[in-house]
Amino acid sequence: MFPGGSGDIGLGKNGAIRHDHNFAVRTRRLWNRQGYAVIIPDTINHINTNRCLG
Repeated sequence: MFPGGSGDIGLGKNGAIRHDHNFAVRTRRLWNRQGYAVIIPDTINHINTNRCLG
């Protein structure tokens, strides 16, 4: 699942997520309980230039 917006979820070295106000991030445990394997990537070094690839 992709968090959208800037994509910065604030993933800490200990795995804690600081920015969990996004729907996909906030409901990840609910999806997991329904049998889905959930991966939510963070931005590299918490930087997103919002440039279009193409």
